[in-house]
Amino acid sequence: MFESISIGRAALVDVATVGTLAECLLFYGHVHVIVDHPTFTTLARVCGPETLVGLVQDGYLAITFLENRPAIASRETGTGERHGFVFYEAKGYDSQNLIPRVLQELTGKSGKGRRLAGKLLAKISTKRYTTSELAGVIDEVIDPSYTDRVVPELLSAIAPTYTPPANSIFRVHRISDASFANAFVVETNIDLDRANVEYRKAKPAETLSKSLLIDYLYEGSAEIAFAANTTSELALAKTESLIIEAKLSTTLERSTQSNNVRSAFQRVAVPGARSVAEAVNEGRRSLEDVRRLLPKAEKFRKWLASQPCDADLIQNYVQETTSLDWVSELPAKTLRFVLFNAAQIALGAAIAGPPGAVAGLVIGASDTFLLDKIAAGWKPHQFIRGPFAKFLGQAG
Repeated sequence: MFESISIGRAALVDVATVGTLAECLLFYGHVHVIVDHPTFTTLARVCGPETLVGLVQDGYLAITFLENRPAIASRETGTGERHGFVFYEAKGYDSQNLIPRVLQELTGKSGKGRRLAGKLLAKISTKRYTTSELAGVIDEVIDPSYTDRVVPELLSAIAPTYTPPANSIFRVHRISDASFANAFVVETNIDLDRANVEYRKAKPAETLSKSLLIDYLYEGSAEIAFAANTTSELALAKTESLIIEAKLSTTLERSTQSNNVRSAFQRVAVPGARSVAEAVNEGRRSLEDVRRLLPKAEKFRKWLASQPCDADLIQNYVQETTSLDWVSELPAKTLRFVLFNAAQIALGAAIAGPPGAVAGLVIGASDTFLLDKIAAGWKPHQFIRGPFAKFLGQAG
């Protein structure tokens, strides 16, 4: 559980992902983000140049920069609109040019920005799509059972006030066209003009089209490929969740479960505190604060990674926090104290469920024997009730 996670390009567009990124850095052993030139700029701005470089240099964050990406070109013909996958690559926005420029802008110092960029470029990986990969892109969107199902759901997410036909179809057919090496047409009964009116209420600068819908579909498939290559879970934008649910339900279920577990675990382990994501999104903590916390979380992340995928994380935390394998050696007075608190924890779990389970042991400063016993072996609550609670402003 919580071994590694990938955060895709589409997810990073959402500012709320800053909090998700912070949470992932604390919980996962490996965090990998995929960026292109706009999303790298966003990432650098929200992290800050020094924090971003520090996270990468210290091994907490891996970055793959997309030097190009598949895009869709369209043209009108006498028989309708035709489309094809092509490469999109903006001149001057490759990693070697963009990263120094962005970091110089953010630091306000040419030399410092250039030095930070050099450190970052030495650590990140890059990805350039090839012609052979482009030929296979259409295979990801050619199945009508997939596209008929997912496109109406996608429209409900991006144009929620538009209602697609009850028996919607959205089908991609290969064709031969001298203008495109990978040409196709789209067959659909969805009124995209009406859908576009609703879509532009939220995004007035964009136009909803067949090409845009295909781009959404491909992006979801690309996230699956990155996750598979890095053997990781996925942090997803809402549109990607819909698409990947139709493609790969097992991976999505695991990612959704991990997200739910993160939220529930924080509510139980530090009662009354906001989550890490909330603390960062609300501006009460920064990603630099998170970076400084990460070395203290090393053992905690290893403990999380050691938990089976189907483990009850909260139950395991309670069991390890209240482990009594050394209880027979304790003095009678201390034994009564520990058993009483363990009973309180068990009673809280029985009455209130997980939120009532973790009360924590109130250890008197004079009880040095008990303190020595706890210090002898690391337990997850030593991080949660110490640096983590302090980070959330709930230190006891």
